[in-house]
Amino acid sequence: MKKITTYYLFLISFFFFNNYAQSQDYYSLISSVANCGISSGFVKTTTHIYVAMGCNSSGFELYVSDGTEPLRLVKQINATGAGWGADIGNFLPVGNKLYFTAKDDGQDNAELWMTDATEAGTKKIREIASGSRGSYPSYLTEMNGIVYFVAYSFEYGQELWRTDGTTNGTYPIIDMDEGSNGGLTNTRDLHAHGNTIYFCGRSSNNKFTEELYKTDGTESGTVLIKDINTVPFENSTSNQPSFPKYFFSYGNIILFTANDGIHGTELWKTDGTTAGTVLVKDINSGAGSSNPAESDSHYNQYILYKGEVYFAANDGVHGIELWKTDGTENGTVMVKDLSIESAQYQNVSHGKPCYPTIYKDKFYFYAYSSSYSLEEVSGAKAAGYQVWESDGTSAGTTQVTSSSPPAFAYPLRVCNDLVYFNYAYNASSILMKYDGAVLDTVTNKTSQDKYLHAANAGVCFNNTFYFNAGSTNRTYSFWEMSKGITTAITHSEKEEEENYYIIKDAQLEILTPYKISEIKVITAAGSEIAVPRLGPATFDVSALPAGMYIIKTNTDEKTLTKKIVLVK
Repeated sequence: MKKITTYYLFLISFFFFNNYAQSQDYYSLISSVANCGISSGFVKTTTHIYVAMGCNSSGFELYVSDGTEPLRLVKQINATGAGWGADIGNFLPVGNKLYFTAKDDGQDNAELWMTDATEAGTKKIREIASGSRGSYPSYLTEMNGIVYFVAYSFEYGQELWRTDGTTNGTYPIIDMDEGSNGGLTNTRDLHAHGNTIYFCGRSSNNKFTEELYKTDGTESGTVLIKDINTVPFENSTSNQPSFPKYFFSYGNIILFTANDGIHGTELWKTDGTTAGTVLVKDINSGAGSSNPAESDSHYNQYILYKGEVYFAANDGVHGIELWKTDGTENGTVMVKDLSIESAQYQNVSHGKPCYPTIYKDKFYFYAYSSSYSLEEVSGAKAAGYQVWESDGTSAGTTQVTSSSPPAFAYPLRVCNDLVYFNYAYNASSILMKYDGAVLDTVTNKTSQDKYLHAANAGVCFNNTFYFNAGSTNRTYSFWEMSKGITTAITHSEKEEEENYYIIKDAQLEILTPYKISEIKVITAAGSEIAVPRLGPATFDVSALPAGMYIIKTNTDEKTLTKKIVLVK
C-alpha cells in the first residue's frame, strides 16, 4: 500500500487585466457566413472547435476551425442538402477525434460518424441499421478509449454497442432483451466510472423491467446490480421498473435517481454491489418524487463543489430548489429556497436551478428569483431566469443579475478569469461577462451594433473565448475574444478547492467538476512517464517508485497541475 502526501499546489495560468471603463477587450472577427444559422453549441477536441450549422446551400452540416482559421465545412455528408441535411448531433470528443451522429444521402438514417477535422478523415463508422431506418446512436460515452452507445438494429432492437472507431470494432455487447424488442429502450444515459459502465436496462432474465445494470464492456461482464423496485404490477408477477438515471461519480460511489415503488423518484447511490445500492434520502417524504438533478427541461444537473454535490430537487414543500449532499441522509439538505411563493403569484414558487459551473471560489447557475418583477402578459405570468452565485451556504447564495427581461438559460462559460452568459435584450440575446464583482456587456467594436447578439453558448479553447453572434439577414459571425494585457501569476490553493486528489489501494483518482481529456504524470526531472489509466479520472500508481511527481490534467475549461509526493 502506498500513501500520497499532497503538498502546496502552485498552478500557473494567465490573468488578463481588465478595465471596463477603458474597454481593453479585443474582439476579432474570424469569419462571417451568410444565410446560415447555428443549430448547436460549440464542442471542442484537443485540436479543433466544431459546430453544427444550417445553411441554405448545404443544410445542417459540420463546420470546424482550429481557432485561427475561418469556420469551414468539414464535409458535405448529405450530398442532397435536402430537408435537415446531415442533421448533425450527439457530439463526443475523444482526444483529437470527434464522434457524432449524422444522416447521409437525404435519408432518415442517422448513424455513427467520426472526424479528425479533415474531409478524408470524416467517415461513417458502420451502418448498423441499413437503408433509410438508421440506428440513431445516442448517449455516447467514452471509457478507456472505447466509445459505448445505445443504438437500434433490426436484429436486436435498442441495445448497448461499442466502437473503437473501426467498422470491425463496432458491435453490440449483449442482446439483453432477446429478440428485436431491445433492452435499452428506456435508458436515459450511460455513465463511465473506473472500468465500468452503469446504465438502465431490461433483460429477458429479469422479467423485462428497467433496473440498474453495469458492464465491463463484455457480454459476461454485463450484469444486474440490483432489482430496486420490487413492487409488482397489479395482477402480474412482474415488478414495476425503477428507471435509474442521471448518474454522477462521487468518490467511490455513483449517485443516481430511481423509483423503488415506495418513496417515489429519489436520490440513490451505488458502489456497484447489491448491498451497496441504497436510498440516500427520501427528500419528498412518502410516495411523492423529488426528482433530483432534474430542473424543468434541464436534466442531469449535478456539480461537485468543495467536496459536496449540488443539485435541484423538490421536497414537496418549497418547490424545485437548490440542494446538496455528502452521500449520507443527514448530509443531504436544502441549501436555499431561491424562489419564495408570494400571495399574489402562488403558482410561481420554483427556483429551478440549472447549468451550474465553477468560477473562482464559487459556483454559478441560473434560477428563478423570488424578487423577480412578474408581469401579466395575455393572462399568463411572465417570468425568467437570473444568474446566481453560491459558496455553498444559504447566506452566501445570492443573485448576480436582477433584471427584466431575464437571462437566457444557456450554459455559463468560464474563460480567462471571466464568466460569460447570454442575456435577453429587446427580444434578442446579448453576450454578458462577469469578473466576480462587475457585470458588463460584451460590446461589438467593429460594427455599428452596440452589443454582440450571441446565438448560442461559446467555448474556451487555447485560452481564448470563441462564440457565434448573429446580426441581420441570417448572417452569423464567428468571433474570438482575448484581452489586451497578459501576465503569469500563481493561483492560491483556495482557487483550486473544487479539485480533489484521492489515493486508495494504489489508485490515484482526480475529483474535479471539469471533463477530463488527458492526464500526464511527470517526474521531478521533467520526464513524462506512462501510467496505466484505469478510468476517465483514475490511474494506477502501484509501479511508481517513491518520490515527487507532477500530475498535469487537461480539462474542458482549464489545465490542473498538482505536485504530489509518493511515499511507500
